[in-house]
This record gives sequence, structure tokens and C-alpha cells, in this order.
Amino acid sequence: MDKLSKDEIALRKAKKYIDALPDYARRFFNKTKLKPSSIHVYSIEIAAFFDYLGTTSIKLNKISDLEKITPEVLEDYVEYLKSATKNGKKRNSSDRTIHRIICILSAFFDYYFQNGVILYNPASKVFRPVIPSNPKEGSSIQDNLKLLEYVEKGTLPNEHKKNQQKSLRNRDTALLALIIGTGIKISECVDLNIQDVDLEHRFITIKSRNVPNNL
Repeated sequence: MDKLSKDEIALRKAKKYIDALPDYARRFFNKTKLKPSSIHVYSIEIAAFFDYLGTTSIKLNKISDLEKITPEVLEDYVEYLKSATKNGKKRNSSDRTIHRIICILSAFFDYYFQNGVILYNPASKVFRPVIPSNPKEGSSIQDNLKLLEYVEKGTLPNEHKKNQQKSLRNRDTALLALIIGTGIKISECVDLNIQDVDLEHRFITIKSRNVPNNL
């Protein structure tokens, strides 16, 4: 039996959640262009929302019943999540988690709004916690110099690795010095060709992967 790929595993895991949804709710997954890993995450959260609705007086027996979902219903669900438990333990309901769940439900309801099933997307009117950006602190100049010195002069623990290090030391030192000295991305460094390096004028040409012909 062939080993399943990560995408196949993700889709197989998602299937049990999607199969438990009403037929009309499965349409979202039939039309989506999400990656398999995202389909798995979306299926878990959308199925959880429908499970929650099963504990309320709101019954979604047919597709037109989606009109019953109002911003207030979703806000009640958010409050439920903040106190919900899973396997006897309090569910992780951080601001980041709540924000992610609202975004998933918004994508779900937006599909039916765009297709004329509902008059508006109720999730678009629900407050989403603000998630502060926490950029990672870069390494210091001292740390960079220590790393460069180790690559240039340090020795690895066993003979096999030492032999590899000996043959690759000059290459690795040059690559690391280039990355540290210019701040280019690893992908940009990998894409460099010999014609991109101008030793006479001491500059390199970096091509953008995302924007064609952008240097």
C-alpha cells in the first residue's frame, strides 16, 4: 500500500467532519480553492459550529434556514467558546483562536452570500479580536559574527562531518557572509546565478519571485 501524502491525509481527516454536515453545507467545500491542510482546519471549525447549533433552538434543516444565523447568534457562539470544555479540559479560546474561527465562519457564510442564498454575511458584522503583530527580534551583530566565525573556522564533532565541512567550508562561509552582509532572503540567495554577481562593481542583482522583471 502506497504511503499517503500530507495532502491526502489532511483530506481524509477532513472528510469525516464534512460528511457530518448537511448537504447544503458541503457545497462550500466542493467549491473551495483552499489547500488540503486548510480544508481540514475549516471542516473542524464549521462542524463544531453546527454541533453547537444542535444544542440550541436554531434548526438549519434546509439551505434557506441559514438566514436564521444573525450576528447575535455568532456572538453567542463566541461567548460559548470562551467557556467551552473539550474532554473535560477548558478549550483554548485565546483572542487569536477566536479571530481565526470568526474568519473561517466569515468565509463560509460569504460563499452563500455571494451565491444569493443569504442577504448578507452575518460574520462580517461580528467583532474580531485585534491580534497584535509580534515581529521576531533579529539576531545581533555579535551573534552573526560568532556564527560566521564558526562556519569559517569551527570544527564539527565527527570525522565524516569534518570531511564534508572541509570541502564545503569556503562555499558556506561565502553564502553566509552574503546573507548576513546584504540581508537577502535564503530563497533569493538560492536563485542567484553567476551572471547576477558583478565583482568589478561590487554588486549583485536580485530578482523578485513574486513580481516578474522586478529587480
